[in-house]
Amino acid sequence: HPELELNARADFAPLCDMLVFMESLCGPYPFPTERYGHVGIVWGGAMEHQTCTSIGNFALTGDSRFSPLILHELAHQWFGDLLTPAEWSDIWLNEGFATYSEALWLEETQGREAYLAKMRHIGPGLHADLFTGDGILTDPDPILPNTLVYHKGAWVLHMLRGAVGDAAFFRFMHDYATDPTRAYGHVTTQDVINAASVAAGFDVTSLLRPWLDTNAAPRLSWSVASAPLSDGRTRHTLTLRQDQATLFDLVLPVRLTTTTRSHDKRIRLDTRSAEFHWDLWESLKGVQLDPDGWLLLADGEIPPPAVTLSPPRPNPAGADGTTLSFVLARAGPVRITLHDARGHELGTWDQGDLPAGETPHTWIWLGNDGRGHPLASGVYWLAVHADGRRASRKVILTR
Repeated sequence: HPELELNARADFAPLCDMLVFMESLCGPYPFPTERYGHVGIVWGGAMEHQTCTSIGNFALTGDSRFSPLILHELAHQWFGDLLTPAEWSDIWLNEGFATYSEALWLEETQGREAYLAKMRHIGPGLHADLFTGDGILTDPDPILPNTLVYHKGAWVLHMLRGAVGDAAFFRFMHDYATDPTRAYGHVTTQDVINAASVAAGFDVTSLLRPWLDTNAAPRLSWSVASAPLSDGRTRHTLTLRQDQATLFDLVLPVRLTTTTRSHDKRIRLDTRSAEFHWDLWESLKGVQLDPDGWLLLADGEIPPPAVTLSPPRPNPAGADGTTLSFVLARAGPVRITLHDARGHELGTWDQGDLPAGETPHTWIWLGNDGRGHPLASGVYWLAVHADGRRASRKVILTR
């Protein structure tokens, strides 16, 4: 189609600049003896095949609206093709790094505010529950249509950058991608933690593990008290408490606004509660926690997920099947889907309109596909879809 060729030429015009940018972050293009190309496909998606990305014809619009997708797939030449996840639990190393590279390209081409706006959009903007209903990053369900490994994966890197600072973070990005002991091989989440710790100069395990291994998000309660000092200054005391069950190690930006200017501080809250003191000459007008959005930090109560899904019981499931129990935040139509370990949908069951409330709904899966055929022993995922969201649980079937 001649019109697609013209559109493609316009859409791919920034590709060389994107390549230079990715090389500045992650070292030389990993496959220098081969060209990098794209092939248009009818399917509505894209795939980062080594040196030749497949991209849906839908994205060839001629107006660059899908430039983030082009950058995303290019980033996979490093994060996925050069550095391949060792296990399913490491899949966020593919999609999180590629999605975060999109945000870094926006920062490079449009500035810091565009970068922060992108992160707000794929964080609290699209996930008001701060991913608390989306599962565990290091134990995800099949990727599509879920966005956990994309969006929360990118946010883990964003929060790491906020905690260690730009110099250490970009040193980590470069060293992780160019380490010859990892190149053209397999990488794990622990490799990322190790590389980030070396770049930061301290062990970042406690900073990252709660985000990686739980679906919790920090919820803080806080207060400010002020008391005059003998030298004419005022001591302002910020008292912080983590109210959620999972304890986080947080590097928290704080902005103190006085009658004359703003003071930006960074504090570390790695205990259940702590006090922080600042002695200032000026009167304090206000305090903001994380004003620019560097943390998935709840502002008050975290809204409940659209679907709260309990673990299937029993699990493993045998001849009598297993029971799903779920609660809805809002009434509406519900359907249940089944996927295998490859991400293939094996069945869907419409449940009709169900009410919201604290009383759980239950549904029994008997180990069959959507046509009633019994399935082989293996690992499967059952997902409950409601209100535009879904919750998924892994179940092991034994015959």
